[in-house]
Amino acid sequence: MKSHLVLEIRPGALLDQADVQAIVVPTNTELMLTGTLGGELKAQAGAAIDAEAQRRGPIALGEATHLQTPALPFRYIILAAVVGLRPDDLNREQQAGTFTAGRTISEATLNALDQAHIIGIESLAMPPMGVAEADFPVEQCADIMLGEIQAFAAANPSAPLRHIVIACPDDRAFFAFNARTIQRLAS
Repeated sequence: MKSHLVLEIRPGALLDQADVQAIVVPTNTELMLTGTLGGELKAQAGAAIDAEAQRRGPIALGEATHLQTPALPFRYIILAAVVGLRPDDLNREQQAGTFTAGRTISEATLNALDQAHIIGIESLAMPPMGVAEADFPVEQCADIMLGEIQAFAAANPSAPLRHIVIACPDDRAFFAFNARTIQRLAS
């Protein structure tokens, strides 16, 4: 059975994607909402969302969980751990110059998609995972995420998830994801 999943690469901020049912927020293993995205989430939904997120943790690197968000335009936030804060995480390989690894980005992407499948949503927006949070190279991120999305679609053709938006916060990310998508379509 062929998948009916539509992938859309969009310029823009993750929190501006009001036409989806959930967003994926790359975070740390303690599920603390930090950085620019975490600050914006807390500003829009209130500080209680950070406490709610942390109550769901800690989780392992590459794992994901979710919470409901009645105060935001999307119904769910899927939290995916791309940065490790626990002592065990120090033993996990990291790519030089970053705070994460391709394996972690791969696992976090796939586990976030699995969370979307579990909660039964049809639409989801996600940023380039680990780029802002862990200084992971956007071109490698695009290759990894697009591969995991393609694998998820092939393995779950009847999943309710029908629309994935990659929300690219800057031109570099937008062009990297667009170029990688075109390369995949051409091959």
